Amino acid sequence: QANFLTEPARLVYMRIKWYGIFPIEALDSYKDAQGQMLVTLLKIIPLTNAKGKEMNVAELVTILAETMIIPHYALRRYITWEVIDASSIKGTIHHHGISATGIFYFNEHAECTRFTTQDRYLTKKNNQYQKTPWTARANDYILKEGIRFPSKFSATWHTDNGDYEYFKGSIESIGFTPVKSLHL
Repeated sequence: QANFLTEPARLVYMRIKWYGIFPIEALDSYKDAQGQMLVTLLKIIPLTNAKGKEMNVAELVTILAETMIIPHYALRRYITWEVIDASSIKGTIHHHGISATGIFYFNEHAECTRFTTQDRYLTKKNNQYQKTPWTARANDYILKEGIRFPSKFSATWHTDNGDYEYFKGSIESIGFTPVKSLHL
């Protein structure tokens, strides 16, 4: 995964083996105000190619959520903040006429542990989209090379049929590269 700060952008490449045999690859991206989730089987058979205005918002709000693991986003001009109470703040990200909002929750150690939004779209059959509540969680904060960050991250859809945690992973390291050396 690579995230960029000057303009909000994120590129995530994922590779898994379906049933331990069939390779599935996915590119989850937001670049130049365009969001997309492209998933292929065997590198050639498209399973999903979700894009459009709903995906633009969904991918932009994902960048906002990732402020939990990339706190540098919090200082960018394209994100505005509103204090809700002593343990939560509302963030809104703006980019090329697209906006998305979510709420960040903090524990007693000032660690951001949860992000909720109503601005994510779940892809249904035939690339139809449904606005669906979504939560990202970050926990088990560690200190590594002078940087404190969560080592666990998960994402959950809150559907009419119940909660669906579709991502759960560990963060082993976070690296930063000066902007002047990046070419997007």
